Amino acid sequence: MAYEDKSLKINDNTEINNFKGDQVYDNKNNSDEDKSLNINDNTEKNNLKSDQVLFDSKNKSHEDKLFKNYDYTGKTMSENELTIKNSDEWKDPGYWPNFISQEIKYKILQFKATDLRENFLQNTFYRILANNEKVDRIWLVYSPVKDCVFCFCCKIFSNEKCHSDLATVGISDWRHLSDKLISHERSQYHIQSVKSWFELKIRIEMNETIDKRHQELIEKEQNHWKNVLIRILSIIQFLASNNDSFRGSSDVLYTKNNGKFLGLIEMLAKFDPVILEHVSRIKNKETYVHYLGHKIQDELIKMMAAEVKQRIIDSIKTAKYFSIIMVTTPDISHNEQLTILIRIVNMDDKNTTSAPVINEYFLDFIDVKSTTGLNLSEILISQLKIYNIDLKDCRGQAYDNGSNMIGQYKGVQSRILNINSRAFFTPCTAHSLNLVLCDAAKKSLRAITFFGIIRRVSTLFSASVGRWDVLKRNCQQFTVKQWSNTRWESRLNSVKALRFQLPFIINALEEVADDINDLVARSEAFSLLKEVSSYTFIISMIIWYDILIETNIVSKSLQSHNMDISNDEVIENEEEHFKITYFFVILDQAIKSLDKRFKQLESYSNNFGFLYRIGKLKAMQDDELMKYCKDLHMILSDECSKDIVGQDLFAELLIVRTLVDEEVTPLQALSELKKNSGSFPNITIALRIMLTIPVTSACAEKSFSKLKIIKSYLRNSIGQDKLSALALLSIEQDISKTINYEEIINAFAQNKSRKKLF
Repeated sequence: MAYEDKSLKINDNTEINNFKGDQVYDNKNNSDEDKSLNINDNTEKNNLKSDQVLFDSKNKSHEDKLFKNYDYTGKTMSENELTIKNSDEWKDPGYWPNFISQEIKYKILQFKATDLRENFLQNTFYRILANNEKVDRIWLVYSPVKDCVFCFCCKIFSNEKCHSDLATVGISDWRHLSDKLISHERSQYHIQSVKSWFELKIRIEMNETIDKRHQELIEKEQNHWKNVLIRILSIIQFLASNNDSFRGSSDVLYTKNNGKFLGLIEMLAKFDPVILEHVSRIKNKETYVHYLGHKIQDELIKMMAAEVKQRIIDSIKTAKYFSIIMVTTPDISHNEQLTILIRIVNMDDKNTTSAPVINEYFLDFIDVKSTTGLNLSEILISQLKIYNIDLKDCRGQAYDNGSNMIGQYKGVQSRILNINSRAFFTPCTAHSLNLVLCDAAKKSLRAITFFGIIRRVSTLFSASVGRWDVLKRNCQQFTVKQWSNTRWESRLNSVKALRFQLPFIINALEEVADDINDLVARSEAFSLLKEVSSYTFIISMIIWYDILIETNIVSKSLQSHNMDISNDEVIENEEEHFKITYFFVILDQAIKSLDKRFKQLESYSNNFGFLYRIGKLKAMQDDELMKYCKDLHMILSDECSKDIVGQDLFAELLIVRTLVDEEVTPLQALSELKKNSGSFPNITIALRIMLTIPVTSACAEKSFSKLKIIKSYLRNSIGQDKLSALALLSIEQDISKTINYEEIINAFAQNKSRKKLF
């Protein structure tokens, strides 16, 4: 034991050894440990020693450690079988059992049975010596419950050979008591009992001193281990927030490639005395328990993530209304990962001066085997039950535009609507906008050819280091890039490089075409020179850049989690020759796709549109406003409950519309209403629900960027629980950075504590 004071060691085989402590220390087979600083924790056997030191926050006093209820056979008794209930009864020998175990002896000595003398003849407690001096009979005690006297030491230390009534049933023969006391105190068994009593008192006093010193050592060790754990938790939080890996190819301190976690431990040891002492103990083999192994890391990561998740769940429950955002994607191991996010309006009622905030919280990555609407909806429902979140409070759904998600009959949204009719589905506007462009690009052969030429230009230069140098010499401003089928911002970047550098790209193509060493590249360069110099390509480039730049602005704004559906705009452009054969074809297809893909938003606008600008309701007729309020009342009601009362909403709007500016946004209006301490509850609820409904699932897509970093090529075997935990600590790092490490350590203590009573 690292903290054991050998000078305090007691070589006594008596009951004093029972004071060693509650904990079980199991450091067997330590000799088998690697003589290096190997910290690989393959088993839990070595954890027991430090678990006791760290987590036994109060070293129990000897009476708590040793006292158990025993029957006459020495077996443990239940509380019902032991009649002694309070300290006064412990002082009264009339309550003591005939068989007194070692534990009960300690308890009796603690409560000092000799204190019960005030109700008895005082002269009896003194012995008159030959010289007439008085000596206190400290061994004599009186039992009020039996109205008799006992010999204290013989009662608890006598053996079967002792037949004195003072040691068994007590004496109440007051006339002959004096003679019996004189005879008893001269007996051999009484003298032996007094000797045993004094010996036990000495051992108890000695052990109390040892316990005090022992407790000081334990408290010192507790502080050491807590300080070590605080630093370990800080390292974990830092690495998780920055999406860094923890382990290397080695789990040994001060070896190459032992990972960032151990590397940070080594770095801290240079400056921090706590970690320096901890590492020194490991080096000197003063401890084989260090909490630096990967299993402990994983356990602490999951505990920190659980704390973050619980805070998020508490916020969701406080907000009441929430929306579900859910998207799937394959990971590096070709497993389908489902991400679940929850959107709420955080009113923060405890802080009356703070403005309401729209939050979208990441909760989990889930490995799904089937992506059917049925399976995904079942997973969602089961996860909400695990989170203890009521699906009936869901007011919105947002998914990608896959048929398994948005299908009218078998999609996830329709299955959730069957359970909760107020879980309004809105298609992801960012996805829809991209799909509109995709539909438009596929409709025209010239559009397909245009993007194909751009890809060929990028491929030609990127396939060779020499050709790439040619491109860089000629194009200083933008780099030619490949475009993605799903990210239309990448198409914008690809078109931009040609839109503003076409003459320089032509020069680069001419230089490649003049190179006689690579005939294939030379042929491709000649072909591309002809294509990019054509009138059709130049006009297409200008048109598509204008479309993509405007679309990208809208798409970016739609991806903000603070975006509400009340903002909507339309953009157009034209050119004479291409009106019929090219531009109008694209435009017509875009209009058709917009009508189809954004139709779902129209119903949303019909229900909540009058709340987009409350200040503009001044111009609305009361009858029309009443109709909107009643319609919203019906929409936000089901057979069992309703969110608002239409009549009350109408009355509140009549007042509020005169108090706010015409251009005030719903979030700004909600902030003003919060200051009025619930004077307009129906408007507040309606705005909260409206702002809770998501506009896009872009935040779910953003979580996939963390997925690719955390579960990378080098970490493709990471477990699902650890993946979700690290993602949660990274994505929600604003919360993870505020974790109370003391709470984590206390929870860790409960998990790691090893206790055994003897």
